[in-house]
Amino acid sequence: MKKLSLLSLMLALIFLGCKKKEGAQGPQGPAGPSLSGTLVGYVDVYDSYGTLQKSDSVTVSIVGKSNLSLTDSSGRFSMSNLSTGIYEVNFSKPSYQSTKIVSLNFVGGGTQYITNRIGITQAPVFTLSSINFSNTFGTITYTLTASASDTKARKSIVFLSKSYNVSSSNYMGTQIANITAGGSNAIGTISATNLYQMGINSGDAVYAIAYPISNANNASTYYDTNTGKTFYNNLNLSGATSVSSFTAP
Repeated sequence: MKKLSLLSLMLALIFLGCKKKEGAQGPQGPAGPSLSGTLVGYVDVYDSYGTLQKSDSVTVSIVGKSNLSLTDSSGRFSMSNLSTGIYEVNFSKPSYQSTKIVSLNFVGGGTQYITNRIGITQAPVFTLSSINFSNTFGTITYTLTASASDTKARKSIVFLSKSYNVSSSNYMGTQIANITAGGSNAIGTISATNLYQMGINSGDAVYAIAYPISNANNASTYYDTNTGKTFYNNLNLSGATSVSSFTAP
């Protein structure tokens, strides 16, 4: 038994001695080439009711760069001599709400198209007076009231959160509320499933605030990669309701 143990020890020492050592790390390869190219896209311009307007003269700019471009009558812009990089691209026009692409990955070496049309819009001018909630068999029903009626249909957006400080920049979920032409009220529902998908559970106190929003509700909005939320630059911030609340079913 002693001979066997001694033999095992010797084999283990031989194994450890034969273990390969890691070599030094090789030199890092060179960075990829910086290429020059052209960025092309289209911008649609809307009024607050969602009606298309003239799409010319929208300024397209890049943060930290001198590159500038103006859209033509079709909304097309072309920005040349742009080198490889990740850029924040801004879109603006006087009397309209600006928008941006927070992180655009430009490859370069040719012409790169922004596949989705960019939209900017005017902010609505109407105001909201109140939003109220009721629980009907486990479904939350809300009634939203505008301060005055209008001959055209309008939209509002409800922001929901478990925080009393709910706002257009501090929220867990949203609901679009449609106000019909000639009316001043919007009625909608929020199910327990909707709330759960937002991270709101049964029994939680839910706080809500509503703002008038452009009928072109995707225009002048952008996704903020830093916060993981959509930023709404198409609201009448001064036309919001007071904060209201309900208990999640």
